[in-house]
Amino acid sequence: MKVNNCLKRIKKAIEFSMSKDETRPFLNGWIHYEKLKALVSCNGFVLTCSQSLYDDNLKNIIISPKEYQSVQREYPRVEAVIPDLSKLESGVVQIKKVFKVKGKEVVKLYLYKDDDNFHFSFEEKENAILVIDARNIAPLTDDCSYEFKYSKKLNPIVFNLSYGETFNDYFLLLPLKV
Repeated sequence: MKVNNCLKRIKKAIEFSMSKDETRPFLNGWIHYEKLKALVSCNGFVLTCSQSLYDDNLKNIIISPKEYQSVQREYPRVEAVIPDLSKLESGVVQIKKVFKVKGKEVVKLYLYKDDDNFHFSFEEKENAILVIDARNIAPLTDDCSYEFKYSKKLNPIVFNLSYGETFNDYFLLLPLKV
């Protein structure tokens, strides 16, 4: 059961992370990225990386979501935005369904740590660790707890999509500058 839920979560994140913007065709689709040995999709704000779904037979092939065919074009060097996870702090946070928002305007969601517990809130307080756009965590809003890695700087926050200690499948998003 956990494996099926994990695969559904990864596939949902991969689809969400693909750009739907026709003016950004280089981000439309996903790639079996050989350098990371992972299936990757990115829309410029979020990135999903799955080593579980990587297929070496399809290495460096970009698949278009419209035709489900390979596309010849350059894919951005996504490894440049992936932080060294060993240098980041860890935590666990629940991402509730009420955090799922839609629309064109940025919706600020603040991450706090009280004692040893992390939590998100729409309420702004002084001690926020970081701020994200709530629209960008849509595929994670399933009332589940996620292990994550973060830095107090403007580095990406990385959510583990797999079960267990390794970050083989993860969802990365950039925090907002406040």
